[in-house]
Amino acid sequence: MNLKRYIGLLLFAMTLLLVSQQNVNVPNQEIIVQFSDVELSSDAVQNTISSVKTSLETLGVSEIQVSVNDDSSLKIIYYSKLDSELIKNLLTNKGFSSSKKSSGENNHEDSIAYNIDVFDIRKPNQTQGDFQGVVL
Repeated sequence: MNLKRYIGLLLFAMTLLLVSQQNVNVPNQEIIVQFSDVELSSDAVQNTISSVKTSLETLGVSEIQVSVNDDSSLKIIYYSKLDSELIKNLLTNKGFSSSKKSSGENNHEDSIAYNIDVFDIRKPNQTQGDFQGVVL
């Protein structure tokens, strides 16, 4: 009877150890893509998003998530071991600039203007100061 308990406890401990050692990559950087005078559902916007995602994947980025903000901007969050400034420079070198017009292949009416900014996502324990304290 005690042998069954020890085996069960051993299996539980091994499972707990394996789960705790799983490497989960939490997004640590974000890109804000702000479009001007264009609907976020247009083909040119979708092509821009696809190009940015493809470029990020070639840089070794993982866990890419795209969300739409209230205004005419998108937020792309992802995990990368590279510095955010390096990501921004590499994207700029690949043709994405902080202020660029994207155009369709043959149609110049599809040209859209957008801004790209790359930021680090700060964890709550990395903030400067404690804003939850009592004001005296």
